[in-house]
Amino acid sequence: MSGLVESLLRERVDDPRIDTATMSVALVGAISEMLLSWFNGVLHVSRTELVDQGLLLFEALTEHVSAVSTSASFRLRHGS
Repeated sequence: MSGLVESLLRERVDDPRIDTATMSVALVGAISEMLLSWFNGVLHVSRTELVDQGLLLFEALTEHVSAVSTSASFRLRHGS
Protein backbone atom coordinates (compact mmCIF):
# COMPACT_ATOMS: atom_id res chain seq x y z
CA MET A 1 0.00 0.00 0.00
CA SER A 2 2.77 2.45 0.84
CA GLY A 3 4.27 1.83 -2.61
CA LEU A 4 1.10 3.12 -4.24
CA VAL A 5 1.03 6.16 -1.97
CA GLU A 6 4.70 6.80 -2.70
CA SER A 7 4.08 6.77 -6.44
CA LEU A 8 1.34 9.37 -5.97
CA LEU A 9 3.58 11.53 -3.78
CA ARG A 10 6.48 11.35 -6.24
CA GLU A 11 4.26 12.94 -8.89
CA ARG A 12 4.03 16.09 -6.78
CA VAL A 13 7.49 16.32 -5.23
CA ASP A 14 10.45 18.16 -6.69
CA ASP A 15 12.49 18.56 -3.51
CA PRO A 16 15.34 16.17 -2.70
CA ARG A 17 14.87 16.80 1.04
CA ILE A 18 11.50 15.05 0.98
CA ASP A 19 11.76 11.28 1.29
CA THR A 20 8.58 10.05 -0.37
CA ALA A 21 9.14 6.48 0.90
CA THR A 22 9.19 7.67 4.52
CA MET A 23 6.21 9.97 4.01
CA SER A 24 4.18 7.21 2.40
CA VAL A 25 4.92 4.72 5.20
CA ALA A 26 3.94 7.37 7.78
CA LEU A 27 0.68 8.14 5.99
CA VAL A 28 -0.28 4.48 5.60
CA GLY A 29 0.56 3.95 9.28
CA ALA A 30 -1.65 6.85 10.31
CA ILE A 31 -4.56 5.59 8.22
CA SER A 32 -4.05 2.09 9.63
CA GLU A 33 -4.18 3.47 13.17
CA MET A 34 -7.38 5.35 12.33
CA LEU A 35 -8.97 2.16 11.01
CA LEU A 36 -7.91 0.09 14.02
CA SER A 37 -9.15 2.74 16.45
CA TRP A 38 -12.47 2.91 14.65
CA PHE A 39 -12.81 -0.87 14.56
CA ASN A 40 -11.99 -1.12 18.28
CA GLY A 41 -14.60 1.50 19.13
CA VAL A 42 -12.17 4.23 20.12
CA LEU A 43 -13.17 6.54 17.27
CA HIS A 44 -16.90 7.24 17.33
CA VAL A 45 -17.50 8.28 13.74
CA SER A 46 -19.45 6.76 10.88
CA ARG A 47 -17.70 4.77 8.18
CA THR A 48 -18.28 7.65 5.76
CA GLU A 49 -16.72 10.14 8.18
CA LEU A 50 -13.75 7.82 8.72
CA VAL A 51 -13.14 7.61 4.98
CA ASP A 52 -13.55 11.38 4.64
CA GLN A 53 -11.04 12.03 7.42
CA GLY A 54 -8.56 9.63 5.83
CA LEU A 55 -8.89 11.42 2.50
CA LEU A 56 -8.48 14.80 4.19
CA LEU A 57 -5.29 13.56 5.83
CA PHE A 58 -3.94 12.37 2.48
CA GLU A 59 -4.90 15.65 0.78
CA ALA A 60 -3.31 17.71 3.56
CA LEU A 61 -0.05 15.80 3.28
CA THR A 62 0.10 15.97 -0.51
CA GLU A 63 -0.77 19.69 -0.58
CA HIS A 64 1.86 20.47 2.07
CA VAL A 65 4.55 18.37 0.39
CA SER A 66 3.72 19.94 -2.96
CA ALA A 67 3.88 23.47 -1.52
CA VAL A 68 7.18 22.81 0.25
CA SER A 69 8.60 21.21 -2.88
CA THR A 70 7.52 24.12 -5.09
CA SER A 71 8.96 26.65 -2.68
CA ALA A 72 12.29 24.80 -2.50
CA SER A 73 12.47 24.51 -6.29
CA PHE A 74 11.84 28.22 -6.67
CA ARG A 75 14.58 29.07 -4.16
CA LEU A 76 17.06 26.74 -5.87
CA ARG A 77 16.36 28.20 -9.31
CA HIS A 78 16.54 31.80 -8.14
CA GLY A 79 19.36 31.48 -5.64
CA SER A 80 17.33 32.52 -2.60
